[in-house]
Amino acid sequence: MRYTFICLLVISFNLNAQTAYELKAVASSHKMFQYFEDGQVKGPSAEIFNMLMEETSLKPTVAFYPWARALNKVLTQPNTLILSLTRTKQREDNFIWLIKVNESRRAFISLKSKPEHFVTTLVQAKGKLVAVTRDSYSYKSLIDKGFTESKNLYIVSNIDDAMILFKKGKVDLIYTDPKAIKNHYNDMGKNSNKIVNITLVPEAQRDIFIAINKKTDKHLVDRLQLAAKTVSQSSSYSEVLIKIKNNTDTSKFSILSQ
Repeated sequence: MRYTFICLLVISFNLNAQTAYELKAVASSHKMFQYFEDGQVKGPSAEIFNMLMEETSLKPTVAFYPWARALNKVLTQPNTLILSLTRTKQREDNFIWLIKVNESRRAFISLKSKPEHFVTTLVQAKGKLVAVTRDSYSYKSLIDKGFTESKNLYIVSNIDDAMILFKKGKVDLIYTDPKAIKNHYNDMGKNSNKIVNITLVPEAQRDIFIAINKKTDKHLVDRLQLAAKTVSQSSSYSEVLIKIKNNTDTSKFSILSQ
């Protein structure tokens, strides 16, 4: 009788531990990184995320939210992971960084049909109305450079909203990763090089990681970190990063001067 009680107690404890360590995954839809299509999560970040989950045997469902909401969830909810987050000095101590999934560049995008909006200096850019995603790395970096919502920033929820405003002439520039613009026009069967000017901001290049809430259960973190180490040494992982790098041609970009 005592033996049976001990067995039941152990089983109960294991079930509670599994519940406590349950992993949640959040993301914001972005064609460069991850997006939901045909019932599946796709994109290079999703490929690496799937490698990580296969290694751990964890099977969380990825919940998609607007960027600011996804970021808030991974900031405030333990055992919550985000599929792609730009790694910056300001964010370094707020998350546990698991594995690199992409590289990020930033540029001011203008329409070639409106040459008066093309910029090559930060001073020129500050004289324009710039669309930028709320609470994103792009937003934070422009604030750090002296841009303000009251003067020269137009805040949007995502890049799709920015593109609508951009095409309608409601904003002069978009500040984002140039790959996002390329992908947008590729989806329309158009060559972005013929439609937009891209002025690259060299110091804004950063790596993008899968990251997890800093207060996540230690056993879950250890499991994920071990899996990330294994995945990062695999040929499949290297192939994804090479594909990303080969998809980025900066030879036609202008370079922003201060």
